[in-house]
Amino acid sequence: MLGDTLDLGDHKSFWLDFDGRNYDKLKGSFNVDVVIVGGGIAGISIGTFLKMEGFKVAVVESKKIGQYITGTSSAKISYGSNLIYSYLLNKFGFDFTLKFKQAYFDGFNKIKDTIEILNIDCDYKIVPFYLFSMENDENNLKLIEKELDALKKLNIPAKLTKDIPQPYNKANLALVYDNQAEFHPLKYIHGLANYIGGNGSYIFENSHVNMIVDNGDVILPNNKDNLNNGLNFDKNNKSCKNNKSNNNNNNNNNNNNNNNSTKVVKTKNGEINAKYVVIATNTPIYDPDRLYEHFIQNKSHILSFIPKKPMLNTMFVSSSPFSTLRYNPSKKGQMAILLSQHHPIQASKSQWDYYRQVKEIAENLMEVKSFENYWTGGDNLTEDRIPFIGETSRKGFYVASGFNSWGMNTGTISGIVITNLISNKDDNYSEIFSPQRFKKSDYEKNIKLKNTKLKSTEQVNHDLNDRNEIIADNIEVWDNLEENILNLENETEKLIIFENKILAIYKDENSKVFILDGRCTHQSCHLYWNDAEKIWECPCHGSIFSYKGEVLKAPAIFNLNQHYLD
Repeated sequence: MLGDTLDLGDHKSFWLDFDGRNYDKLKGSFNVDVVIVGGGIAGISIGTFLKMEGFKVAVVESKKIGQYITGTSSAKISYGSNLIYSYLLNKFGFDFTLKFKQAYFDGFNKIKDTIEILNIDCDYKIVPFYLFSMENDENNLKLIEKELDALKKLNIPAKLTKDIPQPYNKANLALVYDNQAEFHPLKYIHGLANYIGGNGSYIFENSHVNMIVDNGDVILPNNKDNLNNGLNFDKNNKSCKNNKSNNNNNNNNNNNNNNNSTKVVKTKNGEINAKYVVIATNTPIYDPDRLYEHFIQNKSHILSFIPKKPMLNTMFVSSSPFSTLRYNPSKKGQMAILLSQHHPIQASKSQWDYYRQVKEIAENLMEVKSFENYWTGGDNLTEDRIPFIGETSRKGFYVASGFNSWGMNTGTISGIVITNLISNKDDNYSEIFSPQRFKKSDYEKNIKLKNTKLKSTEQVNHDLNDRNEIIADNIEVWDNLEENILNLENETEKLIIFENKILAIYKDENSKVFILDGRCTHQSCHLYWNDAEKIWECPCHGSIFSYKGEVLKAPAIFNLNQHYLD
């Protein structure tokens, strides 16, 4: 296996070495004011800020809090991002961008204030943040200068410099934000979680939500059979069409919605009754506004390693080619955390190739004493680069998603915005994050999105404007399942059509075979194999399944069906 020859250390996130507190599974029935589904930076922040306002809350996490998305991030804290403000001024105008700026300044400051109030030990440090391009061509330099012009208009402190610290001292020009921050994301989340638990508020781990009821109506799931049997297959052109049907995300009944209705979030062994429900999974498991149609799925590959020589504690972002670098203390000394190789979920090549490329970047930047960890992370990018935070079209249901790889600050903003909305407090910016904005007929026209959508034909198997067609270029047609599996080499996967069904097959190192449905249980998109992590991934909306079929990441809530040879 290629991973063995790369010598990258432990195949898990560096952050997961932190051993935080464990929380009980949800068992029995509980009553709170607000139930929050998802225990990452957004869900835990929302729970913390709501409890600070006097609400009783429950956070329900399907795995361990903070471990899947937040725990695989690079955890930089900044009100600056990748050339965002010049884009916003151009597409949305000054007033909108000023509100956006205020939100991200508030989120940045809220993290610092919360750490101080709750006395959280999370390796929080103030550091400068350098934004630049390693491609020192005139166009990229002009983009950086344009961003500075936008920052000046918005009164955001930043400056241009040619004096860029190692290991990026070969870049010609950088935009510098002083006094940005970094921390250990799991230490921070567990500090917040320690505050949430108690006095009628709860955190539940290993508690997989499988049903949501509103005023007696089951709104999640609506009809699992529609999702499992919604495809017709054509063996000749290997295409599949999604049969149009009403799915669980379209059952709004908005005229009957009532903020005072009883809402129940259920797991296998328990339930929570609440007045409000917040969906804070990376992609919403309940999505009445079909936000998933405006997401682009993106992945990155990350290495942590010990430099031979100490480096200046600084955050770096190269806009082209994209990569980020930061440092964190560890038991072995200064740990460098390098993120690179952004790419869509696709079947184009081995995931090990991406890790190899990140390793080459690291070794070209500095002398490496030892590679310690390697892992993959991902986030949703939204079409307009604005997150979805706020109340959905179903009253009393809120969502926080689409963080555009800017999760620490945006997850915190989610806590601020949703707490204000539930508390009926005014702020200056909640409206710009509305999950319902794409329902406005003039929205795309007014901001001229038609020419600026962040979509790629390599990224999804069906266009954002036509979710009914999926072209499965990597699917083989088999006539004899048993014979083909017998001839399959160990540690090999196949996505096949057999007897008019798509199957996902993996044969492990011991010749054990796992045969699964090859379509995601969310919206029936066919799956791609990730050979490094040994998982099946959905390129459409980001669901992830183990090779045994267990759902690991939303929006899917059902495992893949298993099949067995006679």
